[in-house]
Amino acid sequence: MSTVFAPLTSRDVEAVFTERLDDLGGEVPQIVTELTRERRTDRGKESYQFVGTTPRLTKFIGTREGTKPRLYGFDHETEIYDAALEFTKDELRRDRTGILLDRTRELADDVPHHWYEYFTDLLEKGNVDGEYGVAFDTYPLFSANHVWGDSGAMSNSFNTATNLNTVVTGGSIDNLTSDQLRKIVMNAISKMCDYRDDEGRPRINAGAKRFKCMFPKEFFAVAQEAFGNRLIATGGTNTIIEMNSSGWAIDFEINPWLSASNVFFLFRTDTMKPAIGRIIEEEAQLIDVAGGSEREKLQRKHIYIVESIHGMGYEFWPSAARVQLAAA
Repeated sequence: MSTVFAPLTSRDVEAVFTERLDDLGGEVPQIVTELTRERRTDRGKESYQFVGTTPRLTKFIGTREGTKPRLYGFDHETEIYDAALEFTKDELRRDRTGILLDRTRELADDVPHHWYEYFTDLLEKGNVDGEYGVAFDTYPLFSANHVWGDSGAMSNSFNTATNLNTVVTGGSIDNLTSDQLRKIVMNAISKMCDYRDDEGRPRINAGAKRFKCMFPKEFFAVAQEAFGNRLIATGGTNTIIEMNSSGWAIDFEINPWLSASNVFFLFRTDTMKPAIGRIIEEEAQLIDVAGGSEREKLQRKHIYIVESIHGMGYEFWPSAARVQLAAA
């Protein structure tokens, strides 16, 4: 008795794509969701405003005068992103291995990969005023010259030797010890907790207790030691572990898309105002030019296009910092 195989259809391809994207938890990876704020739009470009800090409580002196808060803003714009996968009718009819559906699953995999890579590109270009614009105070996201209102000059672009009291031989990850990395992270958090609002008060990150470091892959071994070893090489206990057991949450993520081996990023994660925002006009969807289409009739081909309309941009710089290893 012969076995009759049913050829793959566009409905099969669409079902596998949707199922895979659902299995991944949606189009935006969890780490990007955690470190950004999402907004929706139907206009392609949006201008957002937020107000400066509220006035402080003072002793009542018999009369009250309102204080109008300062206004700050930033723009986000969407772009169309897509990728196309092509199969011939014969490939769909003849496939018995499932490899075409595996390629479809990989197409779905690339949607969250795109978001992570996009997010990384914003980080790596965040110390220059260029492709992705500036933060709310009109300075690059990572700058040594931030100022808003009466805050005074502030920096979220750190050199370990100059700003964080830690000299790393050659400025190289090869010479970084776990004790040094812990010291760098703790000093950077201390700097972030001293950021001033537009009235000059250190309350932007007051009460912050959740931070995440994002390291390039070269940091993997030393970060595991710095964050995971309960006993440290110089004796005593691990400060990060002790803090994490008393209400703090300081952890790390290895980002394979980071290209510089001597730079990492630090984020405050318990904030309502992240450093980077996402704007979504249309979520990822699969568009098929397949069964019954002109392409199928004339070229015997199907094409499957994943399309999403979205953008990302800089917002509240005090929620993030850039750290570069340095010898001096």
